[in-house]
Amino acid sequence: MAQPSLVQSAAAASSVNSPTTITPTLGSGSTQGNILLLVVAVTGTSPTVTTPANWTLIQSSVNSGISLYLFEIQNNLGGITSVAVTVSATNGGAVGALFEYAGDGVGLTGNIQTPEYTAATSGAGTSLPDLFYLKRIVNAQELNFVAAAAFVATFSNTQTGEFGANLIPANNQSSVATTNVRLECYQGFNPGPTTPTFALGLSAGGGCAMVVARFGGTGPRLGSTDGSVYSGSYSVG
Repeated sequence: MAQPSLVQSAAAASSVNSPTTITPTLGSGSTQGNILLLVVAVTGTSPTVTTPANWTLIQSSVNSGISLYLFEIQNNLGGITSVAVTVSATNGGAVGALFEYAGDGVGLTGNIQTPEYTAATSGAGTSLPDLFYLKRIVNAQELNFVAAAAFVATFSNTQTGEFGANLIPANNQSSVATTNVRLECYQGFNPGPTTPTFALGLSAGGGCAMVVARFGGTGPRLGSTDGSVYSGSYSVG
């Protein structure tokens, strides 16, 4: 199986208090058959995100002050450049990010799976723990995806070498809102049957959330040798 590759990504951040929509826009239309990921982070009073038409919710961490959502479209029909997402962010802000991934025509296509693991919690703090250790990797070249959101703070990660820099360094922090939000996303491709680790540290305490998902496998479905998909969430907020 060829390693999945990131084709393009883009982010959009709100610049008003209490936004009702956020629309990340890619530089060009998506290629038919590729997988699309959408991440949306919102802050405010009981912030929520409405699942866009034709998208499937993979995982979410929904809390009273900050919420984070991860959606996907498998085998997209092509030509998708943007998605307008409806959000509820009273006295808060929103950030959305859109990603297109290509695989080998096998490893990243197939039926949407029910996550085999999820976890979430809330509180206040300056760190989020590694979640990948909860499910050991079986196959090589799997995509390990991380999305983390927090009230405006500097992120400081403890991560293994598979993970690189933040994928969305621009347009990833809302402004003007009473409570702003910052979103960062990361990818890591394991070179073999090893389990990468990713833990988050923050320069200031407050609300924060993290969602992780694993994609790949050798068959026509996402996941490990049995076609499963792993995802998990943990939040402090």
